[in-house]
Amino acid sequence: MMKTLLIPVDFSAPSNNAVAYAAGLANHRNVERIVLLTNCYVSTLEQLFPSTDFVQAGADQQESLKNKLRQQLKHLKNTLLHKLNEGITVSTILSCDPLLRSVLDATDAESPDVILIGSNSERAEEGSYIGEHLIEIAKASTVPVYVVPPKSRYHLVTNALVPCDFGSLRQVGLLERLQKIKNWPRVQLSLLNVAPEQKRSSNNNSSPEIESTLKKYLEEFDYQLCYADDKDELKGIMKYADKNHHQLIIALPGRHSFLYNLTHQSISQGLAADARQPVLILK
Repeated sequence: MMKTLLIPVDFSAPSNNAVAYAAGLANHRNVERIVLLTNCYVSTLEQLFPSTDFVQAGADQQESLKNKLRQQLKHLKNTLLHKLNEGITVSTILSCDPLLRSVLDATDAESPDVILIGSNSERAEEGSYIGEHLIEIAKASTVPVYVVPPKSRYHLVTNALVPCDFGSLRQVGLLERLQKIKNWPRVQLSLLNVAPEQKRSSNNNSSPEIESTLKKYLEEFDYQLCYADDKDELKGIMKYADKNHHQLIIALPGRHSFLYNLTHQSISQGLAADARQPVLILK
């Protein structure tokens, strides 16, 4: 059950879109609480060295920035409350720590079920500071991270794409993480293996052991096995998701997973930035 959402915000267009998306998600998934987090952090270097115009931020200016952020948080909270079903509460956090530390501390304090973040796109007119640090947050987070593309609008999710590798029991076993979304009703899963056909045929993907493991972990889901012939895993996933109109992409954890490949590419080239579909990164 998804009871609490934590949303880091910086009031940019991608961030505000993520908050709007969260409203629809919360209303359909019986979310009880949304926590909006922003941070006001001035690094040691910024305190020691003046800015390019030789004006160093003083205590008064820093307090003025905090007050501005408090007002923005208050406005965003009120806007969000008007979109939510009755009974869903919204709270705010203004942290003076660096972004990653702020998110991790808020995770410890608020125990969210999911961290929801708006991503950047190289084609977007306005970028998000939080979106630039999306992969850093996703790698450090102890809870699932839900990535919302800049132009994504919420729709009730009825089908999801799960990139994975059927080459061994160890890799198939990662599907156990899908139990975290077992309370999402009527979600059709497409388990996608992206690899050149020659490589797929050399693997024993249809062994009885693997089929038995799939049934064990996915007995509460409707699912199908899918294959895409592509040397580039990332492009293969994106093309398949677009062609088959998938509403959500679920990234599994682990060295051999799609998430591992994603974190070793620039965000502007990664799926979290360029996919049209939201991405749920399981931990």
